[in-house]
Amino acid sequence: MANDTTGIAFLFGAGAEGGSNYELPLGKDFLDKTLLSKEFKDKYAKSLKKRFSKEYSKNDSESYKYQASIISKYIKNTSPEYYQKGLDRMFHSIIEPEKNPIKFSCVFNYYWSCYFAIIEPLLKELNKKNQEKLEGYYHDGILDLDKMLDDIVGFTRVLYECDINDINPNSYYSLIKNKLNSQKRQYKCAGVATTNYYCFASQICGETHTAYLNGKLSLFEYPELLEVNSYDEINESHKDKIFFPFIFGQSFVKPVVSYKQIDEFQKFNEMLGHSGILVVLGFSFDKSDNHINAMVHDFAKDKKIILVNDSDKSFNDSKRILRTENIVDCKVDYKKGTKLIMEKMFEMIDHTMNIGGA
Repeated sequence: MANDTTGIAFLFGAGAEGGSNYELPLGKDFLDKTLLSKEFKDKYAKSLKKRFSKEYSKNDSESYKYQASIISKYIKNTSPEYYQKGLDRMFHSIIEPEKNPIKFSCVFNYYWSCYFAIIEPLLKELNKKNQEKLEGYYHDGILDLDKMLDDIVGFTRVLYECDINDINPNSYYSLIKNKLNSQKRQYKCAGVATTNYYCFASQICGETHTAYLNGKLSLFEYPELLEVNSYDEINESHKDKIFFPFIFGQSFVKPVVSYKQIDEFQKFNEMLGHSGILVVLGFSFDKSDNHINAMVHDFAKDKKIILVNDSDKSFNDSKRILRTENIVDCKVDYKKGTKLIMEKMFEMIDHTMNIGGA
C-alpha cells in the first residue's frame, strides 16, 4: 500500500442504500428476505424449479440435479442464524455439486434469494426513470421471473443500461458527488468501495474508481465450468449450464473463487494507498466482514478513519474489531435527513484534513 495522504476514499455498506436513499433492504430486513422467507418459497421457488430442475453433467459419468424441494424443508426446520452458520459448511459443494447435490442446492437457493431480495426493490427504484427500458421484464410493478431467468443476459444488460443519475437527488451518493464537484478542496476522491451489489455508488467518481467488495448483480457463477462471468461474457459455451449470482450475502465466510473478485480488492487496496482518510458510511465492522476489516486495520495504522455514526450509538465496537484508535466518530442524527448528515460529514473531513474551511 502506498503512503499518499492527499486523497480520501469512501467505504459504503447497505445502510448507504437503505432507508430514504434507495429503500433497498439491510441488516435483519435483508436476512428475513433471503432463503428462509415465505416469500422466497411462494414467489421465486417455482420459477427456479422450472428453469433449473434438470440433470447437469460435468462429464459422462457424473451428474447431479438441483434439489428444489429442500426450500420447504429449510424454511420449516431452521432459523436464520442456524442457516447462516450452516452455509459455511456447504460452500465446498460449489466445486463438486455432483457429490453434494443437497448442500449445493442450499447454497444455490441462498444466492438466488439474496439476488431477488435486492432486485425487486431495485427495479422499483430504477423504474422511476427507466420505465420504458425495463418494460420487457418489469411492468406495473411485476417482474416476469420466467422471462428474466430464461434471458439473464438480456435482463442484466437492460439493468446496467438504466440511467441511475438523479433517481434520488438527495441520496448520499448524489450529494457527495455534488459536494466534491462544486467546491474547491485541497483533496480529491481516490475511489469508492462498496459492499452493495449494483452500480449506484459509481455516481461519485465513475465505475473504474469503484470497488465492489461483495460481488455484483452483473456477475454469475458457473460451477460446472469453474468460472465467474459477467453477463457480457456469457456465450454458447454457457448454454444449458446451471448458474447463480456471484454475490456475497450475510454468511460469515466469503468464498472468493475468481480473479474478478481479487481485482476488486486490489482496486480497494490501491485507493486506500492514495488516501489519508477513509470515510465509512452505512457499514458496520463486524465478524462477518473480516475480509474487509483486515485491510482497513492496516490502513488505520498511520491514517484516519471517519466513521459516520448515529448519535445514539457507540463506535467502541468498531475500535475494538479494528484494533485501532485512529477512528474519528462523526456523530449524526439520521432522522434529520441526508443533507444535514452530509454537511456534518464534510465538516469532519475538512477538520480532520486540517483545512480551515469548506
